[in-house]
Amino acid sequence: GEADPALPLEVPSLEICLGQVWLRGANVANVQKTVQYAGNLALAAGCLRALKGKDEADAPPPESLLDSVAAAAWASCKRSLQSAVFGGHLDHLLQHLTPMRLENAKSKETGERSSTALTCRMLQQMEEGGQELPEVMCQAVNEAPELVRRGLTQAALRQAVEGLNTETMVETLTQRNAKDGAFGRMVLALEWQQVNVLDENTFEVPVAAAARCVSHPHPLMYLATSDECIFVVAIPWHGLSVKDKDFFTTVTYLLRDATPMEPCPISSVQLFNLDVRQAVRPCNVDASPLAMGKTPLHVIDFSSLSVCTGRWMPGKLATESDMTAGVAAQQRFTLQRPFALCLWHNDMDELNAPLFASMVR
Repeated sequence: GEADPALPLEVPSLEICLGQVWLRGANVANVQKTVQYAGNLALAAGCLRALKGKDEADAPPPESLLDSVAAAAWASCKRSLQSAVFGGHLDHLLQHLTPMRLENAKSKETGERSSTALTCRMLQQMEEGGQELPEVMCQAVNEAPELVRRGLTQAALRQAVEGLNTETMVETLTQRNAKDGAFGRMVLALEWQQVNVLDENTFEVPVAAAARCVSHPHPLMYLATSDECIFVVAIPWHGLSVKDKDFFTTVTYLLRDATPMEPCPISSVQLFNLDVRQAVRPCNVDASPLAMGKTPLHVIDFSSLSVCTGRWMPGKLATESDMTAGVAAQQRFTLQRPFALCLWHNDMDELNAPLFASMVR
């Protein structure tokens, strides 16, 4: 019989891909100077946490690191505590001990709004709260090239990184001959919760909420997705300078400092199909401010963002009347380049930072 007709191509409304490799002890003599890392700082904190977790798992027992005098004192203290526990006089023994506070330099809040300070604070929050980044996988191993090779075979990731030059990463990582490394990656496909298609290239999405920040002249608009925990935040940027090295930090503090606009004065945002892709790029990162030793960290990252109406399906698209019912006093907002698109995930409320951020120029 005749073959079944081909199924329509699945095209998500939003496809976001993000990847970072952090190497320690790499051969980076011929790579550019050391800088502050300015990519996705949330994923950077996740990768650093994975490396620190690996250190903790690989660490020998604390007593094995002591010299002979300290080891003897440690053993004597251990015997005394064991004797007190078994003899029933532990409380009496503890009354004669004097508590001491250990200085923790990372816990000091400086108020500084640099990318390094923000990364350190998020890393500290992850360590203290045991928080994982939603939708993200972070692993740290000795054999970083093999970890990346296996990670890039993931079907969704392999499709999302097309054209980003990731096929060169394994060879590059092998040449770096690093002591160890972490690989953090995310591939996320979402649909708009509601969308009104205007033509083959433009569409409207309802605004679920809007906010204003005193340091930014334009409104921040929250757009609902098919995942009730995830919102796209559209931030107009026209008339303002765009500094790549401060972008993620600037967006994070815009989101933190914003206050709701009630009632919401904007009914919908007009968007257009777009594709923003950042191919594989290397940099050396100063490790000292991150409490990761003195040897520079070598970082390779990549990302992609695709936005469209998605696959047209019955019942998915809102009509013009649906989009405007009851909002006659509200206005539509047409986004024009440049603007920022961020991904806000409710599971990151404690970190209070976007899961993803990209500038559309």
